[in-house]
Amino acid sequence: MAKEPEAHLFCHRCGAVLKPGVGNFYIVKIEAFADPTPPNLTEADLAVDDIDKVIEDIRE
Repeated sequence: MAKEPEAHLFCHRCGAVLKPGVGNFYIVKIEAFADPTPPNLTEADLAVDDIDKVIEDIRE
């Protein structure tokens, strides 16, 4: 039976070939959690004529 070719792993940043067992790559897992407390909103915050403009201002 013919041996199947190995699937190569590549660095997503630089494209280098990574080889398991030689110590040249790592798996990093990051967990992020949202703040469970809601923001403090006033009546003035909710009385907005153009919500799209407010969102664009926040993005900038």
